[in-house]
Amino acid sequence: MKPRPPSPEPCMRLPQTFASLGGFVEQLAEHHPRDPALRTNGVTLSRGELAARSRALASGWRAQGYRAGEVVGIVGESGTALALALL
Repeated sequence: MKPRPPSPEPCMRLPQTFASLGGFVEQLAEHHPRDPALRTNGVTLSRGELAARSRALASGWRAQGYRAGEVVGIVGESGTALALALL
């Protein structure tokens, strides 16, 4: 068996813990809000923009009566809107 090469040094330090993907995005946005986070269909969102849009979408869903922990179905074409909905 061939020995494994050493692991590369991480280019950034990951947040300590997070309860969800959305929480992970929030922590990344807090530390480096201007860094690119999502590139799709010619659109680039920074970590800060991604976190802000995700919060706005979640706020809209809460206003419609959805609560944390509820299961919802998400259908859509690949792109920014679908990525935001998944957070």
